[in-house]
Amino acid sequence: MKKTVFFLCLAIFVGFTFFSSIVLSQPGPGYGPNGPGMMWGGGGTGYGPGMMGGGYGPGYGMGPGMMGWGNYPYAYPGKKIDENELKQIAQNYLHTTGNPDLTFTGYIEYAPGYAIGFKEKSSGIHAFEIYIDKIYESAYPEMGPYMMWNTKYGHMMMGNYSYGSASQMSITEKKAKSLAEEYIKSLLPNASLDNDIETFYGFYEFVIKVDGKPYSHLFVNGYTGQDWYWNPHGPIIQIKKFK
Repeated sequence: MKKTVFFLCLAIFVGFTFFSSIVLSQPGPGYGPNGPGMMWGGGGTGYGPGMMGGGYGPGYGMGPGMMGWGNYPYAYPGKKIDENELKQIAQNYLHTTGNPDLTFTGYIEYAPGYAIGFKEKSSGIHAFEIYIDKIYESAYPEMGPYMMWNTKYGHMMMGNYSYGSASQMSITEKKAKSLAEEYIKSLLPNASLDNDIETFYGFYEFVIKVDGKPYSHLFVNGYTGQDWYWNPHGPIIQIKKFK
């Protein structure tokens, strides 16, 4: 009797493990090179919400989540953070970089939080973004291409990068836009690209519009032409430039 129960439990365990491996291998609602997905990698895979992160807020305490940023439902309304407070958070974060050539440019609002962009004053080239969640108001480096493809500022978080000027990228802005347009035709046939293209060290960032309104992002690698669809925080609510 005991042996029968033991082998029955073993069979259930093996079956559950096999089923889980199949389920977890399927693409989920995240982002990644070549399309939305569940874990970082090629072929339409990328981190989904709540997989990595934590961060520093106005008091520089650790942010939310077990290895997770954006681990709140897209529909979560959170609390509005006014523009002056967002500027203060950005200023506090800027102070920690110790780089006087950086300034913050504006923000993108999502249901669970805000992304603030930074760029170089001397060159006008975009540097990186930080993300502020609406629950704890904690700020931490935005992930994805801002880290993985950033040949100058990615090393601030990941280490061991070398860089040159953005003009050294083999993929031109015109070519990157052509690749981006080709990609969204297959991903979102009714979408279009915003005319505002942001150049970073190592890649270009495009805003995808649906029904004429900002919806999500698409990145194109400046050296390989690889695309990276970006939608970890849900649809864009609004994009504002700081005055």
